[in-house]
Amino acid sequence: MRAQPEPGPRFPTGQQMMRSLLLLAATPLVLAGQLPRDSTISLNVQRSERVIADRASLFLLVEGNAELAPDAVARVGTKVRAILEAIRAPAFRATAEAPVMLGVGPAGPASGYQVNPMTSSFVARSAIRVQVARVDQLAAFLVAAMAAGSSGASAIAYEASAADSVRRARFPEIVATARADAEAMARALGGRLGEVVEVTMNTGGQQEGTQYLNFDGRVTQPVRAPEVAVAIWVSVRYRFVR
Repeated sequence: MRAQPEPGPRFPTGQQMMRSLLLLAATPLVLAGQLPRDSTISLNVQRSERVIADRASLFLLVEGNAELAPDAVARVGTKVRAILEAIRAPAFRATAEAPVMLGVGPAGPASGYQVNPMTSSFVARSAIRVQVARVDQLAAFLVAAMAAGSSGASAIAYEASAADSVRRARFPEIVATARADAEAMARALGGRLGEVVEVTMNTGGQQEGTQYLNFDGRVTQPVRAPEVAVAIWVSVRYRFVR
């Protein structure tokens, strides 16, 4: 009588293997969904400080008229050299950038009506950007520039060299305020405050003050106060522990 061969190992069918793989793939997702997520408390604190300006920047306008366009440009060049020489006085502590030619063309009449191009003259215009380190000498500076040939000046933009130090001096107060508010919020939620997770700061740079000086209508244009606003914005995120 022939002996029957012993049955070999049984291999799973394709359907059983596919079911096992799906179970293995789903297991990490289920476990990950069961893990508790860390809770955090985020706070934004903003402060602003007004600082008296100690620098001023503006543009000086220079014009030259002549019957021919090249002569108008040459006259502007002569005036620019005279203005640069006048504003280099030590009392002003002024620095000037290279002049920029704005253009040259027929000079329009003061009345605004069209004139005969054959009889019109030409005007060339240039601008000089200057920075004055003595705000208290601005009036004398403008008088000297116009006496040397400047046709006018732009609005004055004020700056403060102490802006960075003022901003850094407010950092301890801002951080302490953020932590105190975060601790109060954590206690209200029935927990306590953990370590710092993230800190973000945005200074916003220097912005000109929005206050204007009132001269009881004696001037037609509003005069901006000689100050700058330094804004500090800090965002702090803490870990919340239950």
